[in-house]
Amino acid sequence: MRTIVCTLLLACCAAHADTDVSVLAFNTQFFFDHQAPHGNVVGSGPDHPIPTEAQWKNKAQDIADLINNSGANIVGLVEVENEAVVEELRGRLTIPTDWNLIFVTGRDTATGQDVALLTQFDFDADSVTNFPDEREVYFQGNEERDVNPSKILAATLTIAAERVYVLVAHLISRTSPNDAKRLAQANIIRRHTVRAMLRDEHVIVMGDINDTPGTPVVHRLRGFDDIWGNMVQTAHAVPEAQRFTYDYNGELNLLDHILLSPSLRNEHRRVPRAERCEIIDVGDLSDHHAVLARLRFID
Repeated sequence: MRTIVCTLLLACCAAHADTDVSVLAFNTQFFFDHQAPHGNVVGSGPDHPIPTEAQWKNKAQDIADLINNSGANIVGLVEVENEAVVEELRGRLTIPTDWNLIFVTGRDTATGQDVALLTQFDFDADSVTNFPDEREVYFQGNEERDVNPSKILAATLTIAAERVYVLVAHLISRTSPNDAKRLAQANIIRRHTVRAMLRDEHVIVMGDINDTPGTPVVHRLRGFDDIWGNMVQTAHAVPEAQRFTYDYNGELNLLDHILLSPSLRNEHRRVPRAERCEIIDVGDLSDHHAVLARLRFID
């Protein structure tokens, strides 16, 4: 009888095993190597020098330390130069073979920046895309233009037997009058978010959106102006005084976001509120703070 009871208890525990997911979004601030080409920014002047080999490899180690210390198992990186620098980073993680690197060369010829996804979960190789054929119309004054996001990457992961569509993006900067163009980029992201939800996939959207809560761009990404369900803003769990990722001359802005489909609301709320989201000051490693969001899946 004791053997039967123990067996039943073990079976019960196995049936309710948890899968903890920690999602890290980080703008690496020009994580570039020492070899040309470098786009039109790195090497253009004293504010953006070309790093030495030792400097960029030390930065790879510092980013790896951030990932190792955070306990993340899904990592979206923006402002990386190419696959090689992220591969160097992966080699410095605690157990590199535990990690999959997902990368597709992007289309940003101005800065030479790209985005990448690292994950400890399996992924569907056929799902990986940076949307080469997507275009969205916007207006610059009276002139009609269109845009294809240049720094974007998506893939479907398998987590606790669930399909999770993960999209990493770096939208165009606010330093020029780019609001309409950035909103057009957000339209494309939202379109694919909805398509994934209609496929009964969970969705995680993350990256440097270059816009703050309450703006049309973030409203569009969260679905406030359509009927398909509002994305969860994970940073709402962070105390308001700490809820920023970028300090521009003393103006504190939340530019980096991790958004979850409504289907992940319960997974996010299973984590104690104080642990659901964390904004990490990385010091001199980047001009942006990192965002870490946690979820718990019940198998």
